[in-house]
Amino acid sequence: MLAALAAYGADGAGEGELIGFCFRLLQEDVNNGLTFLSMLTPKAIEAAVSHAPKVEYQSVADVDRELAKLGVRPLRDIFEVDFVGTPVPDEAVGGSEPEILPPEPWPTK
Repeated sequence: MLAALAAYGADGAGEGELIGFCFRLLQEDVNNGLTFLSMLTPKAIEAAVSHAPKVEYQSVADVDRELAKLGVRPLRDIFEVDFVGTPVPDEAVGGSEPEILPPEPWPTK
């Protein structure tokens, strides 16, 4: 069955093979395409793990060194908390509501 669908492809002549056929289904009708794909995918996977992963705990300094090798700033810089405030809550001294700032856009490359 899969070989026949691959031979049909996106254009009836095998363009893109099975992936092309799936794209065609999705382009024509997303619901029918997704229904078809759900029929092809396994419903349950049974797996037996034959080994346990070795977990190594590192110190913050070790993590910072590994991040530096990858060009990432140290954790203390990434998760820096800079709180500037008063010992008395703003509401108690008649301060205004805090301003809610919109999120900064993600950098694009």
